[in-house]
Amino acid sequence: MGKKVQKLYKIAYIDLPIFYVDFKNSGGRRCSDDIEKELKKINDENVDALILDLRNNTGGSLNDVVKIGGFFIKDGPIVQVKTSNKKVNVLKDNDPRVQFDKPVVVLVNSISASASEILAAALQDYKRAIIIGSKSTFGKGTVQRFVNFDDILNRWTFDTIKRCYARYYFT
Repeated sequence: MGKKVQKLYKIAYIDLPIFYVDFKNSGGRRCSDDIEKELKKINDENVDALILDLRNNTGGSLNDVVKIGGFFIKDGPIVQVKTSNKKVNVLKDNDPRVQFDKPVVVLVNSISASASEILAAALQDYKRAIIIGSKSTFGKGTVQRFVNFDDILNRWTFDTIKRCYARYYFT
């Protein structure tokens, strides 16, 4: 009998605790830019697979979710957003480049919500990732926008409120 040869695999791990973006600074940090840099690094290191940890990720920037989803697919819809006036917008990746084409595992749990649910579902729908974690995620299904009352009233100092203005649906 021959000797068994074991192969060691290089597996990268990225923990994304929130889909962050600096809304006050147009050139500020975005999670999609940081993820793109990390994917370049792990490609340069010739890893065999990626674990993307979205556990406890409560969401964030929808535009960044679409961009990050596009790093793993050639092109296509990531999510549909239906606004309060019933208008449906399909948010899709139009960039034909695939930044990472090796196996992906996405970790989720019951706190994974909103943007993390969208990304996990899109990668699963495109057969780009296996989802591992709790039986269900948070199940939020809404899109919010912060409204600054100072910009509206110009008389008093107020804080901001978060307004639900749309629901999202998987394509």
